Amino acid sequence: MLEVKKEHHPVPKPHEPPPNNVRCEPARRRWRCWIGVAGLMILMSGAVWPLGSNRRVPGGSARVQTVATEDDLLEEMQRRALRYFVEQTDRRSGLTRDRARTDGPASTAPARVAATGFALTAWCIADQRGWLPPGEARRRLRETLKFVAAHVAHERGWLYHLADAKSGQGAGDCEASTIDTAIFLEGAIFAREYLADERVRMLVGELYGRVDRGWALNGGPRSRTGGCRKPGFCPTAGMPMRR
Repeated sequence: MLEVKKEHHPVPKPHEPPPNNVRCEPARRRWRCWIGVAGLMILMSGAVWPLGSNRRVPGGSARVQTVATEDDLLEEMQRRALRYFVEQTDRRSGLTRDRARTDGPASTAPARVAATGFALTAWCIADQRGWLPPGEARRRLRETLKFVAAHVAHERGWLYHLADAKSGQGAGDCEASTIDTAIFLEGAIFAREYLADERVRMLVGELYGRVDRGWALNGGPRSRTGGCRKPGFCPTAGMPMRR
């Protein structure tokens, strides 16, 4: 009889530091977290809570609604995604917070330029599907673009990736992010094409036109990940450097 030899793989101890060849960057951990959340939502898709209802009813039992088809599940997840932007976007500035608490209290996190760009796209999708009152998406898009153009901190057109949700000024020690600015502009251009609104077209043109792409190259062939107030440009690899 052929004997199969089992290899022994030691189990790492709790809180044991990773090997030197493993990079534990904050951004990488954050993306893994989001992937895990998405997977959990799919696994729990057999029963979901309807929007606008309480998760608990008297007696402590969960009130659930069965999803009949995959299309129903996708629509429910999309509505929930929209709900994040509705709840975490400042009503006056239009800036969307970087994250939200899971235990109920309102988030105090700063706004993120990339999240605001995703919100611009979300308003268009919600308008097309009738999930917002007539004219609400247009109002939100106009106000957000106007506020960003006038108040959100930037370096030669490149927006700082974290900003105070109410004032638009840079939050803490953060960099002018080429990545976040690109995501925001993608949302802005999407909104321009969807609405075909003259005011939106002018604001998007202003935001897009002021971006100094040559400055971001810093004399090289590739764009930098971000530019800091001090000491200058951030490294091209890894997370953008704080000043």
